Amino acid sequence: MFAKQKEAYYNECGGIAVIVYDGSNDKKVSSTKHTVMVISVGECGNLDMITLRKNGRKDWSLFYCEQGTMTFEKTTVYPGQVWIYPPDVPQTYLLRQSDNTTYHYLHFTGNAVHEVIDSLGIPTLTPLKAPKDAFFEIFKKIKKSSVGDDGLSRVRTEYYTLRLLSLLSEESPRISKKNMMLRVTEDMSHTYPVPYDASKYAKMFSVSVGRFNHLFKEIMGTSPLNHYIKTRMENACLLIECTELTIAEIAQRVGYENPVYFSQAFKRQIGISPSVYRRIHHK
Repeated sequence: MFAKQKEAYYNECGGIAVIVYDGSNDKKVSSTKHTVMVISVGECGNLDMITLRKNGRKDWSLFYCEQGTMTFEKTTVYPGQVWIYPPDVPQTYLLRQSDNTTYHYLHFTGNAVHEVIDSLGIPTLTPLKAPKDAFFEIFKKIKKSSVGDDGLSRVRTEYYTLRLLSLLSEESPRISKKNMMLRVTEDMSHTYPVPYDASKYAKMFSVSVGRFNHLFKEIMGTSPLNHYIKTRMENACLLIECTELTIAEIAQRVGYENPVYFSQAFKRQIGISPSVYRRIHHK
């Protein structure tokens, strides 16, 4: 599947080289007692390149566009904007030499990064506005302090990285919890045929699975899994009412390989079996 994605991007972007990383050459992420620890920092640009990381990275990835444009997950990032990938999230980003792009990257980890980003209300996987001059100056300080391997250099790097994140928090619009969950339910309405994955949604907001489950139930009044099943069954009802597909075919369409298990889940959710539902609605 990933080979097909690589070919699709190559064709779509006019033959730009597609570089696929499997993570084997990434600098290894070690455990740390520090709140934040920089893995690597640098700059790049002025080239044609599509980067695909199907498994993402084990650390956090922050990209700052200084000039030109970049494209992350088919979303354009302009000068003075930032894009953040949480760990283990697939990455796809594009550079065009004709855009004369220069960008800076920061890969970091830490024992409390999730909590820091969550508490600061910094969204991920979306363009973020950065205060250009101040942000760039702190980026340079991170580069300078990360060269040293002594205790003072590590403390300085940690301080500057936290300062960088605090600047993003000051510039980022606050996203209400309700709007956060609406993003989740919108995604569920398109992806319900695939197996439910709570970690996917937790990563969208840089929180733990437990925290995500709590937030979802607090806002939506039900668990995310129950909502996912409800979405499946609502679509199953539409297929039963509007098509001549068999129950087994409908089961597969909404994500169930076993039609017996589908029928049991349908009855628990709707109150009657799929076959009875069809008889009622086909009269």
